[in-house]
Amino acid sequence: PREIVGWWSDGRSLIEVARDGRYRRWNDLDRFDRPSDLGRWHRENHAVFWLNSYLLPAPPPRRVALWLRDEVLMADVARLKTPFMHSATPPRVPADDLIGRWRGPGGELRLDPDLTYTWTRSEAVDAPIAITSQRGRWRLLPDGRLLIEPFAVNQRPMIRVAILDDSNRIVELASDSGGLRRESPRPRPVTTPAANPEAPTRESVADPGDRRSDRP
Repeated sequence: PREIVGWWSDGRSLIEVARDGRYRRWNDLDRFDRPSDLGRWHRENHAVFWLNSYLLPAPPPRRVALWLRDEVLMADVARLKTPFMHSATPPRVPADDLIGRWRGPGGELRLDPDLTYTWTRSEAVDAPIAITSQRGRWRLLPDGRLLIEPFAVNQRPMIRVAILDDSNRIVELASDSGGLRRESPRPRPVTTPAANPEAPTRESVADPGDRRSDRP
C-alpha cells in the first residue's frame, strides 16, 4: 500500500499523519498555529484509514478514502467536501523563513521549529547586572509581528525586529548589542562519480597445481 504518513492539504486546511499513530489537524495551512483537532489514526486497508479524535464529546471517527490522481495520492475525508492531496513535506509558510541560526553583533540566536528560541550575547557587558543569555518561545503572528516570550517571567525580551523588506518580511533582528542576520543553510556537498572508473587491478595468483617444488 501507498505511504500515508506525511502531510495532507486541501489548499485551505492541513492534516499531519504522524508515524507514531497520531494526527493533528489545522483549519488553515499554518502548522505553527494551535491545531484545531488532535487524535489517533489507524489504517483499515490499502484504500481506507480512519481518524479518531481526542475531542470531547468525541465526534464520530472520520473515514478517509484513498485514491490516485495522476499518480498523486488523494483522500476524501468524511464530512469535508474538498479532496486532500498527500505530500512528504508541509506547505511553506512565512515562519519557515525565520527558523535557523541568526548571527551578528547582537549575538547568536537560534529559532527552532518547536517555537522555542535560544539567544546568547557575543560580547561581555560592563554592567553589574546584564542578561548574557535567554531562552523562551517565539511566534510569528498573522499580521507579521514577531512575538518573543522569555521563559523567565522577570526578564524583558532581548530580541526585537530591526529591518523589514519591501514585502514586510523580517530580514534583520536585533538585541541591545546590535543586529542579527539569518545564516543561509549550508549547501549539501555534491559528489560527481568518475566518468570511466577504472576497474581495480588484481594481482595474478599462481595456481597451486602449477607450482614446482625446488626439491630434486
